[in-house]
Amino acid sequence: MKLPAYPAYKASGVEWLGDVPEHSESRRFGYLFRFYSGDTPSTSESDLWDGEIPWVSSKDMKSMVISDTEDHHSEEAVRPPAN
Repeated sequence: MKLPAYPAYKASGVEWLGDVPEHSESRRFGYLFRFYSGDTPSTSESDLWDGEIPWVSSKDMKSMVISDTEDHHSEEAVRPPAN
């Protein structure tokens, strides 16, 4: 698949990345999102799966861009457990 070219490009400042479309901004990926890893909540607990927080899994990786995910968590699902 070949994407159409943009009208103008600029140097990204990142050697391996090369030129980027002139209108784009470069940011470190880790500064754009919060990443968490851990256990997957049980699907039997439906209240943990009815929210708006995207849950990226391998079934979402069907294209170069992920704009949404099939599953979403609630705030409760990502809240740290009480000690």
